[in-house]
Amino acid sequence: MTRVDDDIEQWTKSPSFLHLQPQVELDGGKTLDLSNYPNIFMRWKEQYFVNV
Repeated sequence: MTRVDDDIEQWTKSPSFLHLQPQVELDGGKTLDLSNYPNIFMRWKEQYFVNV
């Protein structure tokens, strides 16, 4: 599974992502106009984790 697949798997847990999913899978969401969309789906990948 690629990182994008991991992201989509997580994002599909949010009902607000479901209508975006087909376009995101098709072209990575590059053709979507999200300027007025109320939710943000981001990829945050931690490279290092420090537990103190």
